[in-house]
Amino acid sequence: MGCNGGKLFCKRKRPRRAGAFLGMSSPTIQSRISLHAPKEAVEASPRTELAKPLLGTKAEHIARYSFLLTNTSQKPITAVATVWRLTDANGNIQELRFTTDSYLDTRLKPILESGKAIFIAPRVWVQSSSIAAYALSPEFASKEALLAQLAQQLDAAAAVDVTVDTVMFSDGTVIGPNKRQFDLELQQRKWAANEVVRLVDDSYAENRDPIASLKELASRPHARGDQSAFWMRRFALQLIHSRNLPQDLKYLENLPVPPHAPHGR
Repeated sequence: MGCNGGKLFCKRKRPRRAGAFLGMSSPTIQSRISLHAPKEAVEASPRTELAKPLLGTKAEHIARYSFLLTNTSQKPITAVATVWRLTDANGNIQELRFTTDSYLDTRLKPILESGKAIFIAPRVWVQSSSIAAYALSPEFASKEALLAQLAQQLDAAAAVDVTVDTVMFSDGTVIGPNKRQFDLELQQRKWAANEVVRLVDDSYAENRDPIASLKELASRPHARGDQSAFWMRRFALQLIHSRNLPQDLKYLENLPVPPHAPHGR
């Protein structure tokens, strides 16, 4: 999948080398994950054969840790959070968390429409019909080295357990353990965006330098796990370096509001 919308969060992309996968063989890719996912409204299964376009790249081993998530409900999916639990030979555990959502996109484009499937690996979220194109894309090229490092980290683990922790639908319904409360984090992120916009607006109204106000905000310490403070600081830093402050403020102001709904069906 591409950038989540809005120039503030897009990275400059460079061309992918052409013909990287032409004429290569297609060996079997052995999955190394134990996958745990909700049993309702979605289906999840290791489908490493879909990752064959990634073979021959520096990040080819990431294919061992891929799976397919299918939306079997009638509602679009707008957010997904996964937790990767790595256990080494001595029983030490490390957790990695990767998320994707529609709420940094002012178009509110769903992550996954009803009946569609998405290919997931660490830091990879690609529609199942677009994997080959993704492997040749500037987006993949820009993070190929990072994916290769992640694959090495996963290869070193004795066991890799993957949990689909949160699946959020367009009406706000949440399924999965949701131990990290991703739905709440999305609410806090939108609140943080509104607060940063208000800070800048107040600075203009009071004839203060908005950049100075943003720098003061970004310098404030915050407790680990405080998502509201984390996102306020992140948005502030991005605005400090913005080339078009009014446009990027408008983007933050227009971010969609994540819906509230009871957990479950």
